[in-house]
Amino acid sequence: MRREDERGLAPDREVRPIVTVFGSSQPREGEPDYAQAYEVGRRLALAGYTLCNGGSGGTMRAAAQGAREAGGRTIGVTMDVYIAEPPNSWLDEEIRVADLFTRLQRLILPASGFICLRGGCGTLAEWALVWTLLTSGLLPPAPLILLGREWEPLLDAVRSGMLPRERDWAFLRVAADIDEALAILRDGLPASVPPPDRPPG
Repeated sequence: MRREDERGLAPDREVRPIVTVFGSSQPREGEPDYAQAYEVGRRLALAGYTLCNGGSGGTMRAAAQGAREAGGRTIGVTMDVYIAEPPNSWLDEEIRVADLFTRLQRLILPASGFICLRGGCGTLAEWALVWTLLTSGLLPPAPLILLGREWEPLLDAVRSGMLPRERDWAFLRVAADIDEALAILRDGLPASVPPPDRPPG
C-alpha cells in the first residue's frame, strides 16, 4: 500500500495508459452490473490499459478481477474514512488517501480516459466533475464515456433542465456496449473539439 503524503499529487508514470472506471459498491457477484464490470476490466487489460478505480467492492472489485485475470495491472485509490471496508484482493497497488477530495484527484489526474458504469450519487459526482474539468481545460482532453443506453434519459434531463454549452457535449460520449467504449478510447477525442472560452458555470 502506498499512502499519499506531503510529496504532492503528481501521478507516477505508468508504462501503460491508465483508464479510470467509476462504478458502485452495491452490485454483487452474479448480478448483471457485476458481470459487465468484470468484462470491462478484462477487455481493458487485453487492450493494454492499466485499470484504476476506487478499490473496494461491487463493480470496482469486478473490474479489478477482470483486469487481473486477463494479465492487466490494477490500481485502487482507497480512503481512510472507509477503513472498515477493506480494499479488494485484486489490486496490484493500493493508494490510500485521507479524504474524498484527494481520492478524486488520484482517480482523475493520471487517467487518459474514463468509463462510467451505473452507480449512485458518488458516480454521478465523479462523472460530472470530470466533465467540468475537461470542458474548462483543467484536464488534458480525454474520452469520458458513459457505458450503456441507460444514461441517455439523464443526459436528456441535463440538456432540458440545465445550461451546458453546446461545445461541452463534445467531451461526453455514450457507448452502447464495451466494443464501442473501447473504440472511443482508441480513437480519442476528435480534433474539432473547441478550446474552452470561459470558466464553466
